[in-house]
Amino acid sequence: MAIALSLVFLLISLTLIALLILRRDIIYAQFGILGLFAIAYYTTPVLFKSWSPLVFQPDDKIAASVGLHLLFLVCILLGAFIATPLTNAVNPLRLRPLDDMIVRRCGLISTVAVLVNLIYIVFFPGSTYSAENIRDLIEQQDPFRQAVAGVAALGVAFLAFALSNALKTKRPREAIVYGGIITLDVLFAFSTGARLMIISPIILVYANLCLDGQKRLALSTAGAVAVILVLVSPLVVYMRENRGDEGSRARVVEAYSGFEYGQNPLQTLVQGVVDRADLLDVTIKLKDIIDSTNYVGWPFYYSVLVAPVPRLIYPDKPYILSDNGRPDGEISILIWKATLGGDGSLSAFGGIVAYREGGWLAVVLDGVAAGVLYRLVARWLGGGGVVARLFFSNFLLQVAVAKVPASFFEALAALLGQAPLLLVIVILSRALRALTVQPMRRVRETSLPRRGAGYRSVDGLGRGT
Repeated sequence: MAIALSLVFLLISLTLIALLILRRDIIYAQFGILGLFAIAYYTTPVLFKSWSPLVFQPDDKIAASVGLHLLFLVCILLGAFIATPLTNAVNPLRLRPLDDMIVRRCGLISTVAVLVNLIYIVFFPGSTYSAENIRDLIEQQDPFRQAVAGVAALGVAFLAFALSNALKTKRPREAIVYGGIITLDVLFAFSTGARLMIISPIILVYANLCLDGQKRLALSTAGAVAVILVLVSPLVVYMRENRGDEGSRARVVEAYSGFEYGQNPLQTLVQGVVDRADLLDVTIKLKDIIDSTNYVGWPFYYSVLVAPVPRLIYPDKPYILSDNGRPDGEISILIWKATLGGDGSLSAFGGIVAYREGGWLAVVLDGVAAGVLYRLVARWLGGGGVVARLFFSNFLLQVAVAKVPASFFEALAALLGQAPLLLVIVILSRALRALTVQPMRRVRETSLPRRGAGYRSVDGLGRGT
């Protein structure tokens, strides 16, 4: 049964990838990359069960785990379909003249983006693998670091936009420069020891290529992501197992130096992908815990509602998506503590987060709501101007790659988390528009001669009066 469900998952995933090419709607850019990652998470581990942690789980529980995530994905697609008529009521976000100014100052903004991103990578831990432990990482999330992280994320998204725009307008020199910068960013991200940070810049390029209608290049980029993941996964897994008690960035680099693909490189590469089975394995364990305890309550939903409030204003803000306001109430940290003890996090998102809200019924309702949200955000941000697409590409990264896919409240938290920065940019755009429109009006008024001082009006028929 588990194999049959995983093959259905594979069929749906391949269909979503095909629709990326066949349909122009930007929502299929999100679903296409989701389909690619879903194969790694939900199909490959089951087909290679003997190589994965699932070998210790009974078939009926594996089937229930795959079925839960499959039902969730189907409900997301249903919600996106239901929401299609609603998209006409959503106006895409365009911030002129800020959008135009950004395009004109592309080189300057790219330079600033590179500097901010380098500062973030060098000085701030970017993942749970490059920090001493997850508690240190959480405690270091002060308002300043969060602000730098938000600006750095937009900076990388802008570099991806600049590369896509250069390719679209056939400016090869600029494309080479931006492509080189993004390549360096990927190489720097290797020091974090996290797959997501390594592939994030490439995913953002993929998103921007899709937004520019360059579907074939986008598909090639998605293929490059798949190849990089296959090559990098065994290396990252090795690093996790050999980084020692201290996960400093220097220790990560030291761990890399001892890695080898072994006598059978093909098996090593497949094993790296199969290790993504930890999501299905974690789902089985979490489902047992959830069934024996209570579903989440008000603190879980409240943590999402207050997500846009900066900690500078609300220092005791609850930890996001936690059922008790503390980090150990968030599902990925909870399962680590329950199974391994201590501080850490395991892959846990999407369907199992929805299940935690209220069982199988919550999986259906949350999935449909997530699909509606995905569709509306694709229209509002994906169909907007330059600033909007920067936020959309980061949203796509969070809900289709970081979490495959994200539940409604995970997606809403990702969206609300960007809200303060987006609000600041909207205010700046309105102020810039006011400063540019008023002088133009004064110029028009002073350039027209007053009536009676040599002024001769002309009526609609071209006759002087």
